[in-house]
Amino acid sequence: MYRINAISIVSDQELDVQFDTGETKRCDISRYFDKGIFRQLSNPNLFRQVRSITYGIEWPNEADLSSDTLYAIGVISQK
Repeated sequence: MYRINAISIVSDQELDVQFDTGETKRCDISRYFDKGIFRQLSNPNLFRQVRSITYGIEWPNEADLSSDTLYAIGVISQK
């Protein structure tokens, strides 16, 4: 499992996630906005409340994604 060193908000649906591998990947979370509790994340105010939990990320509404999922969906960020 990948460890998350840092996250930064890029837009109302994208995050840059820095992993312990030294890679930073851009993750488009909008692919989940039509699924269950993730629907609430289409609200920019809620989306921006994301926080890292070392091996994943979570929001106040209890939606979460694992670091492995983020690594798999992310593309190398060109910052």
